Amino acid sequence: MGTTLPRPSRDNDWWRRALCTSDEECAELFYSEASGSAARAKRICFSCPVRGACLEHAQEIGEFSGIWGGLTGHERRARTRYGRP
Repeated sequence: MGTTLPRPSRDNDWWRRALCTSDEECAELFYSEASGSAARAKRICFSCPVRGACLEHAQEIGEFSGIWGGLTGHERRARTRYGRP
């Protein structure tokens, strides 16, 4: 049984266009603790057409697990702490 990415609570068009939702293997990459996984997930994010909407969503709901919008949970916490959108 694989990992699935949590879906936004409301209907968001961006979610259907996100590159990370393409398959189960991809979803596992975004929540993996394995060395190098974050870098591979970020490479996918940087070419994703909805990266900004994804990051905004993660920050709105306080999601600090996994890679969202090209940032790790640690990186998103730092942005929130320093008042960056």
